[in-house]
Amino acid sequence: MFSFLIYLCYDVFMNKKLTILHTEASLGWGGQEKRIMRVMLGSLQAGHNVLLACNQKSKIYKEAKAVGIKVLHICHRSTIDPLAIFNYIKIIKKYSVDLVHTHSSRDAWNAGIAARLSMCKPIVIRTRHLAGKIANPFVYKYLADKVVTVGAYMARVFVDKYGLTKDKVLTIRTGIDLDFFNPNKSYRNLRDMWGCSQEDIIIIQVAVLRGKKGHKVLFNALRFLIDKGYSNVKVVVVGDGPMKDYLNDLIVELSLQSNVVMVGHRENIPEYLVNADIFCLPSFEEALGTSILEAMAMGLPAVASDVGGIPELIDSSRGGLFAVENDVECAKELEVLLDKSILDEKGTAAKKYAQSTASLHLMVEQTLNLYQSCISGC
Repeated sequence: MFSFLIYLCYDVFMNKKLTILHTEASLGWGGQEKRIMRVMLGSLQAGHNVLLACNQKSKIYKEAKAVGIKVLHICHRSTIDPLAIFNYIKIIKKYSVDLVHTHSSRDAWNAGIAARLSMCKPIVIRTRHLAGKIANPFVYKYLADKVVTVGAYMARVFVDKYGLTKDKVLTIRTGIDLDFFNPNKSYRNLRDMWGCSQEDIIIIQVAVLRGKKGHKVLFNALRFLIDKGYSNVKVVVVGDGPMKDYLNDLIVELSLQSNVVMVGHRENIPEYLVNADIFCLPSFEEALGTSILEAMAMGLPAVASDVGGIPELIDSSRGGLFAVENDVECAKELEVLLDKSILDEKGTAAKKYAQSTASLHLMVEQTLNLYQSCISGC
């Protein structure tokens, strides 16, 4: 009887229902915000009390509110904003917050400071969603109890370059919704709308229109392939962003009007992927490259840059090829996949790998386990 009571107390303690405050300063809507939504929904389903503090003008504010998450408006006017810190302290006290999970720079500073000043002393977890230079490691060293990276590459950077201890940093790879990214569902045929035939080879890129995503590299590689006689190769670009006008001008400059289709931002990404043959992301910087996993799950082989966390996702055995950030090298890698037999073989390998390793459930489960281990260890 005594041992049973000990077990029961241990089980209750290790599965304590927590009040978790997520913070997000970004107004955007991309992979980072979608990951936050998935973790919050998974936490709700596990019975935890979930709060989100963000700007009411952001899309995540509307999305979270629509699914029943308690959303609180916070304006982050600067990296260190006394009003935001004061408001965070009030929120932590009012809702008896057990754990604060921060996601962007400004909210990490302000919510992190508030958590340290608060009498409640909640655990603070900071997820680093991006690759690239870290402006100030202080927020990771002193304003977070644990640092989560979306890929092993950034975890190594934190330890090797910024001196964080190995036990403070862990990787929880971004998972994808395999029910959503399911190539076996019924989808519209979009090729006619794009002006493409069934014989055309369609290369697709899904990314925000920013310089670091390598759209220029892809367009120059396409020009190279066309000049070699591959006139049936087309590129479909899904996404919107600050470089839209520049890229439209570049298409004209390279005489690619008949071979490039810019479709803008889309939510039904699987429908666009299933109508393509190859995914290409010649990016200059990626913490992981979740869009690559999404494409692979839909059966597309990937050509991508050998940077950041991308090598964790693709190699020749997983239906992927590497291209350096160089137009000619990118074209050479793409040319390999223009052989139909190789294209089919790599696509099958890509789908098998993504569907066996990119579970959304696993990402949520690992995050919830981290929450419980942090609480039980304090």
